[in-house]
Amino acid sequence: MELIEYTLSVRGMRCGMCESHIQDVIRRNFDVVKVKANRHKKEVQIISKIPFDESKLTEVMNSTGYPYLGIIDKKVVIKKGLKAYSLNERLRIRDNRYIFNLFVHFIRCAFCFLL
Repeated sequence: MELIEYTLSVRGMRCGMCESHIQDVIRRNFDVVKVKANRHKKEVQIISKIPFDESKLTEVMNSTGYPYLGIIDKKVVIKKGLKAYSLNERLRIRDNRYIFNLFVHFIRCAFCFLL
């Protein structure tokens, strides 16, 4: 699965609540897989399945009240495994695997019954 990883430069974060505020604003306005703000590095890392409209991203980040300096890095990342999916997708995949395992178990039990 291909994901897009953005690294944003945001100044003015002083504590964990500042980080949480920025993360919440991004989660509310964009469909993201992961968002992590770091006040020490003065960066926000966003991983998304779809590319962002950069003008909307600038508007949203400026509405937080923290000085937004722009996108530092943008790259495509290929993820494998369940961690590449959102929580709802992971639950759906897990349920499908469970149903498949029940089906396989039933076939084994039916085969044993025939012997």
